[in-house]
Amino acid sequence: MSFNPAVAYIAMYRALDCRQEETKNIELSEYLDFVNPYVFTDRKSADPAYYAEYIEWLKKNNSFCKGNNSYEIIKKYLKDKTNFYDLFIDISKEEWDKLESIVKKEEENNL
Repeated sequence: MSFNPAVAYIAMYRALDCRQEETKNIELSEYLDFVNPYVFTDRKSADPAYYAEYIEWLKKNNSFCKGNNSYEIIKKYLKDKTNFYDLFIDISKEEWDKLESIVKKEEENNL
């Protein structure tokens, strides 16, 4: 699957949301409130600054992004910009690929 920033962002949110349900991490819960892509119909973050920061990070890390898959890109983003990398890496690449595929299909149906 080619890298789609919007799909990867939504998949990141959903993956972290699952981890939050498992861990009951309060800091993660608060972060998810800000990055929630399901608040508005544009499927960006509830607080627009978070999605803008994500896109800016992708632009600044363009060379890394071109050479890697979405799982690696999101791992690096979370390591660089959040405190939730350690929670995310418990999600396998296979689980990520399945989730990303589901999100991609959902987004295609929303068009």
